[in-house]
Amino acid sequence: MSEPKTILVVDRSEKVRGQLLELLLRYGYKVLEAVSPEDAFEKLRGGEVDLLIVEVGTKGAVEETMIKEIRSHSLFEDVPVIVLATTDQVGDVASWISDGCNDFLLKPVNPRLLFQRVQTLIETNPRAYNRVACNVIAQGTTGSERVTGELREIGEGGAGLVLDRPLATDDILKLTFTLPRRPGELTLGAEIIHVQEVQGSHLHGLRFIIIDRDTRERIKQFVQDTILQDT
Repeated sequence: MSEPKTILVVDRSEKVRGQLLELLLRYGYKVLEAVSPEDAFEKLRGGEVDLLIVEVGTKGAVEETMIKEIRSHSLFEDVPVIVLATTDQVGDVASWISDGCNDFLLKPVNPRLLFQRVQTLIETNPRAYNRVACNVIAQGTTGSERVTGELREIGEGGAGLVLDRPLATDDILKLTFTLPRRPGELTLGAEIIHVQEVQGSHLHGLRFIIIDRDTRERIKQFVQDTILQDT
Protein backbone atom coordinates (compact mmCIF):
# COMPACT_ATOMS: atom_id res chain seq x y z
CA MET A 1 0.00 0.00 0.00
CA SER A 2 1.42 3.36 -1.00
CA GLU A 3 2.33 6.09 1.42
CA PRO A 4 0.34 9.37 1.50
CA LYS A 5 1.35 11.84 -1.20
CA THR A 6 3.32 14.94 -0.18
CA ILE A 7 2.23 18.48 -1.10
CA LEU A 8 4.46 21.54 -0.73
CA VAL A 9 2.60 24.81 -0.10
CA VAL A 10 4.58 27.99 -0.91
CA ASP A 11 2.95 31.21 0.31
CA ARG A 12 4.22 34.17 2.33
CA SER A 13 0.91 34.39 4.19
CA GLU A 14 0.88 32.30 7.36
CA LYS A 15 -2.93 32.45 7.29
CA VAL A 16 -3.17 31.02 3.76
CA ARG A 17 -0.62 28.31 4.51
CA GLY A 18 -2.54 27.40 7.65
CA GLN A 19 -5.85 27.12 5.78
CA LEU A 20 -4.38 24.89 3.08
CA LEU A 21 -2.51 22.82 5.66
CA GLU A 22 -5.71 22.15 7.59
CA LEU A 23 -7.69 21.19 4.48
CA LEU A 24 -5.05 18.90 3.00
CA LEU A 25 -4.19 17.15 6.27
CA ARG A 26 -7.85 16.32 6.86
CA TYR A 27 -7.89 14.31 3.68
CA GLY A 28 -4.78 12.28 4.27
CA TYR A 29 -1.99 14.18 2.57
CA LYS A 30 1.41 14.98 4.03
CA VAL A 31 2.03 18.74 3.80
CA LEU A 32 5.25 20.77 3.75
CA GLU A 33 5.38 24.57 3.98
CA ALA A 34 7.71 27.20 2.50
CA VAL A 35 7.68 31.02 2.63
CA SER A 36 10.21 31.76 -0.13
CA PRO A 37 11.60 30.28 -3.35
CA GLU A 38 14.84 29.41 -1.54
CA ASP A 39 12.96 27.56 1.17
CA ALA A 40 10.84 25.80 -1.44
CA PHE A 41 13.82 24.62 -3.50
CA GLU A 42 15.48 23.22 -0.40
CA LYS A 43 12.40 21.10 0.31
CA LEU A 44 12.02 20.10 -3.34
CA ARG A 45 15.58 18.79 -3.35
CA GLY A 46 14.51 16.33 -0.67
CA GLY A 47 12.82 14.40 -3.47
CA GLU A 48 9.54 13.60 -1.70
CA VAL A 49 7.28 16.36 -3.09
CA ASP A 50 4.46 15.05 -5.32
CA LEU A 51 2.71 18.40 -5.90
CA LEU A 52 3.58 22.08 -5.48
CA ILE A 53 1.04 24.80 -4.66
CA VAL A 54 2.66 28.22 -5.15
CA GLU A 55 1.45 31.80 -4.69
CA VAL A 56 1.90 34.30 -7.52
CA GLY A 57 0.71 37.69 -8.65
CA THR A 58 0.15 39.65 -5.43
CA LYS A 59 2.20 42.26 -3.63
CA GLY A 60 4.95 40.49 -1.73
CA ALA A 61 4.11 37.18 -3.40
CA VAL A 62 6.55 34.43 -4.23
CA GLU A 63 8.28 35.35 -7.48
CA GLU A 64 6.57 34.06 -10.63
CA THR A 65 9.98 33.14 -12.03
CA MET A 66 10.00 30.27 -9.55
CA ILE A 67 7.89 28.13 -11.90
CA LYS A 68 10.42 28.56 -14.71
CA GLU A 69 13.23 27.69 -12.31
CA ILE A 70 11.41 24.54 -11.24
CA ARG A 71 11.00 23.42 -14.83
CA SER A 72 14.68 24.03 -15.50
CA HIS A 73 15.75 21.45 -12.92
CA SER A 74 15.72 17.84 -14.10
CA LEU A 75 15.14 16.54 -10.54
CA PHE A 76 11.70 18.10 -10.24
CA GLU A 77 10.77 19.32 -13.71
CA ASP A 78 7.81 16.92 -13.72
CA VAL A 79 6.38 17.89 -10.31
CA PRO A 80 2.82 19.20 -10.91
CA VAL A 81 2.35 22.88 -10.02
CA ILE A 82 -0.88 24.63 -8.99
CA VAL A 83 -0.78 28.42 -8.91
CA LEU A 84 -2.59 30.40 -6.19
CA ALA A 85 -3.67 33.78 -7.52
CA THR A 86 -5.98 36.75 -6.98
CA THR A 87 -6.75 37.15 -10.69
CA ASP A 88 -7.87 34.90 -13.52
CA GLN A 89 -7.16 37.32 -16.33
CA VAL A 90 -6.54 35.46 -19.58
CA GLY A 91 -3.08 36.98 -20.05
CA ASP A 92 -1.95 35.98 -16.57
CA VAL A 93 -3.25 32.41 -16.88
CA ALA A 94 -1.59 32.01 -20.28
CA SER A 95 1.68 33.24 -18.81
CA TRP A 96 1.58 30.75 -15.93
CA ILE A 97 0.81 27.88 -18.28
CA SER A 98 3.60 28.98 -20.58
CA ASP A 99 5.97 29.00 -17.61
CA GLY A 100 4.99 25.43 -16.78
CA CYS A 101 2.15 25.41 -14.24
CA ASN A 102 -0.48 22.68 -14.55
CA ASP A 103 -3.50 24.46 -13.06
CA PHE A 104 -4.52 27.47 -10.97
CA LEU A 105 -6.84 28.36 -8.09
CA LEU A 106 -8.20 31.74 -7.05
CA LYS A 107 -7.94 33.06 -3.52
CA PRO A 108 -9.78 32.51 -1.27
CA VAL A 109 -9.44 28.84 -2.17
CA ASN A 110 -12.64 26.86 -2.75
CA PRO A 111 -12.14 23.52 -0.89
CA ARG A 112 -14.10 21.54 -3.49
CA LEU A 113 -12.00 22.90 -6.35
CA LEU A 114 -8.80 22.36 -4.39
CA PHE A 115 -9.56 18.68 -3.89
CA GLN A 116 -10.61 18.22 -7.51
CA ARG A 117 -7.41 19.80 -8.85
CA VAL A 118 -5.17 17.88 -6.45
CA GLN A 119 -6.92 14.62 -7.25
CA THR A 120 -6.63 15.16 -10.99
CA LEU A 121 -2.90 15.84 -10.79
CA ILE A 122 -1.65 13.21 -8.32
CA GLU A 123 -4.43 10.71 -7.53
CA THR A 124 -4.13 8.76 -10.76
CA ASN A 125 -4.95 5.22 -9.65
CA PRO A 126 -8.67 4.42 -9.29
CA ARG A 127 -9.55 2.32 -6.27
CA ALA A 128 -11.66 -0.83 -6.08
CA TYR A 129 -15.42 -0.42 -5.88
CA ASN A 130 -16.41 -3.76 -4.28
CA ARG A 131 -18.97 -2.74 -1.67
CA VAL A 132 -20.65 -4.45 1.25
CA ALA A 133 -23.62 -3.45 3.41
CA CYS A 134 -22.84 -1.44 6.53
CA ASN A 135 -25.92 0.68 7.47
CA VAL A 136 -24.26 3.26 9.73
CA ILE A 137 -24.92 6.92 10.44
CA ALA A 138 -22.40 9.30 8.89
CA GLN A 139 -21.79 12.98 9.50
CA GLY A 140 -20.71 14.96 6.46
CA THR A 141 -19.71 18.47 5.51
CA THR A 142 -19.34 20.02 2.07
CA GLY A 143 -17.36 22.95 3.43
CA SER A 144 -20.40 25.21 3.50
CA GLU A 145 -23.04 22.98 5.10
CA ARG A 146 -23.34 19.91 7.29
CA VAL A 147 -25.45 16.84 6.63
CA THR A 148 -26.35 13.62 8.41
CA GLY A 149 -27.17 10.46 6.51
CA GLU A 150 -26.82 6.69 6.46
CA LEU A 151 -24.06 4.78 4.73
CA ARG A 152 -25.85 1.77 3.24
CA GLU A 153 -22.79 0.21 1.65
CA ILE A 154 -19.07 0.73 1.65
CA GLY A 155 -15.99 -0.46 -0.23
CA GLU A 156 -12.32 0.40 -0.48
CA GLY A 157 -13.04 2.91 -3.23
CA GLY A 158 -16.48 4.31 -2.48
CA ALA A 159 -19.78 4.18 -0.62
CA GLY A 160 -23.52 4.70 -0.94
CA LEU A 161 -24.89 7.48 1.26
CA VAL A 162 -28.64 8.06 1.77
CA LEU A 163 -29.86 11.59 2.60
CA ASP A 164 -33.31 13.16 2.79
CA ARG A 165 -32.38 15.66 0.07
CA PRO A 166 -30.04 15.64 -2.92
CA LEU A 167 -26.59 17.18 -2.95
CA ALA A 168 -24.83 18.26 -6.11
CA THR A 169 -22.67 15.88 -8.09
CA ASP A 170 -18.97 16.77 -7.97
CA ASP A 171 -19.38 18.11 -4.42
CA ILE A 172 -16.65 17.05 -2.01
CA LEU A 173 -17.73 15.59 1.33
CA LYS A 174 -15.74 15.14 4.50
CA LEU A 175 -17.28 12.04 6.09
CA THR A 176 -17.04 10.90 9.70
CA PHE A 177 -18.50 7.54 10.82
CA THR A 178 -17.88 4.33 12.79
CA LEU A 179 -18.04 0.94 11.10
CA PRO A 180 -20.14 -1.85 12.68
CA ARG A 181 -18.21 -3.90 15.23
CA ARG A 182 -15.17 -1.70 14.71
CA PRO A 183 -13.94 0.73 17.39
CA GLY A 184 -12.75 4.19 16.50
CA GLU A 185 -14.13 6.93 14.32
CA LEU A 186 -13.12 7.15 10.65
CA THR A 187 -12.74 10.36 8.64
CA LEU A 188 -12.17 10.56 4.90
CA GLY A 189 -12.87 12.60 1.77
CA ALA A 190 -15.29 11.59 -0.97
CA GLU A 191 -16.70 13.02 -4.20
CA ILE A 192 -20.40 12.68 -5.14
CA ILE A 193 -20.46 11.00 -8.55
CA HIS A 194 -24.20 10.35 -8.92
CA VAL A 195 -27.51 10.98 -7.13
CA GLN A 196 -30.64 8.83 -7.43
CA GLU A 197 -34.05 9.26 -5.79
CA VAL A 198 -35.16 6.09 -4.01
CA GLN A 199 -38.55 5.96 -2.25
CA GLY A 200 -38.49 9.59 -1.19
CA SER A 201 -34.82 9.54 -0.16
CA HIS A 202 -31.72 10.27 -2.19
CA LEU A 203 -28.95 7.74 -2.70
CA HIS A 204 -25.59 9.37 -3.33
CA GLY A 205 -22.83 7.38 -4.97
CA LEU A 206 -19.54 8.41 -3.40
CA ARG A 207 -16.04 7.90 -4.72
CA PHE A 208 -13.28 8.15 -2.14
CA ILE A 209 -10.71 10.63 -3.37
CA ILE A 210 -8.44 11.26 -0.41
CA ILE A 211 -8.08 8.64 2.27
CA ASP A 212 -5.18 7.98 4.63
CA ARG A 213 -3.39 4.66 4.87
CA ASP A 214 -4.77 3.57 8.25
CA THR A 215 -8.37 4.38 7.31
CA ARG A 216 -8.03 2.57 3.99
CA GLU A 217 -6.65 -0.51 5.74
CA ARG A 218 -9.49 -0.53 8.28
CA ILE A 219 -12.13 -0.27 5.55
CA LYS A 220 -10.39 -2.97 3.50
CA GLN A 221 -10.36 -5.34 6.48
CA PHE A 222 -14.03 -4.65 7.22
CA VAL A 223 -14.99 -5.39 3.60
CA GLN A 224 -12.95 -8.60 3.55
CA ASP A 225 -14.37 -9.83 6.87
CA THR A 226 -17.93 -9.07 5.76
CA ILE A 227 -17.49 -10.94 2.48
CA LEU A 228 -16.10 -13.96 4.37
CA GLN A 229 -19.08 -13.93 6.76
CA ASP A 230 -21.50 -13.95 3.84
CA THR A 231 -19.86 -16.90 2.06
